[in-house]
Amino acid sequence: MNSPAQQLNLSAQHLDSVLSSQGVANKLKQPVIILSAPRSGSNLLFEQMQKLKGLWSIGGESHIVYASLPHLRFENTHCDSGSLDASHADPKTANLFRASLLYLARNSQGEPFVSLPPERRPEHIKLIEKTPRNAIAVPFIRRVFPDAKFIFLYREAKQNIASIAEAWERGKRTGQFVTYRNLPDFDRDSWCFLLPRRWRTMKGQSIIDIAAFQWLAANQSIVENLSDIPSENLTSVSYQQLTSNPSHTLSRLANFCDIDLPSQLPTSLPLSRTTVSPPNADKWKKYQSHLEAFVEKNQHNLAAIDTFFHRLNINNGMND
Repeated sequence: MNSPAQQLNLSAQHLDSVLSSQGVANKLKQPVIILSAPRSGSNLLFEQMQKLKGLWSIGGESHIVYASLPHLRFENTHCDSGSLDASHADPKTANLFRASLLYLARNSQGEPFVSLPPERRPEHIKLIEKTPRNAIAVPFIRRVFPDAKFIFLYREAKQNIASIAEAWERGKRTGQFVTYRNLPDFDRDSWCFLLPRRWRTMKGQSIIDIAAFQWLAANQSIVENLSDIPSENLTSVSYQQLTSNPSHTLSRLANFCDIDLPSQLPTSLPLSRTTVSPPNADKWKKYQSHLEAFVEKNQHNLAAIDTFFHRLNINNGMND
């Protein structure tokens, strides 16, 4: 019996043959990709945006899409990272990646694209996609979707890193958030979230150190790989903006996505379905000494990320 990932691969191949590779690509016009470090509020943002009429989604993260193409599991055969560059997006891979997303796509009412009769299928759909791994696969995403639009979701370092560490602790106990098991020559039997280059330097390190490593790697990759994107295809939003003023934030993002505004937008947000514990401004203090040392050591890197975020925020009228 085929696994879900194998079955998706077969379904994608069939869809690609029925619509043609170019036909599939034409259906997925200007997808909107949320890029962020793990635990930055991306689930919360995604859950709200997939409700907006005019946006389609696969209903969750695209782990199964990556898994349906086994050669994308790692950067290379040495398991050096989960990073992907443009060379990974050969024509066959890019076609099947797009076809898999289209096969899983459903509208804001939950209707799958492939279940709609041909006369009800739109000429093209605008897909909203979010998976933490995308942060270290931006060149790959850009090759697969040359016309993609990107939302850089940023959360302050200490709060975000503390949330990543909390999720790692949950992952140790339950398996939730685990993305890799039994990595070669590593001292933990499981790894949570994205796998940046130089992950082996985390051997023997504490969970809070791994979380800080992931936060910095994700945000640096986003900044480095989006620096040449046209301004009309790139915006930023902070976790603070999303949670403190969701109506304004979602209105701005709907405009960025070129979709009609709904008549009502939420003035407050529920907890995301992947919340580990309720938000707490002091959560980071559990790791205070580690996080203060991290911030002190990485002042230059943090300033570069912060500058990039605020430049986009101001350019797109979303400054606090």
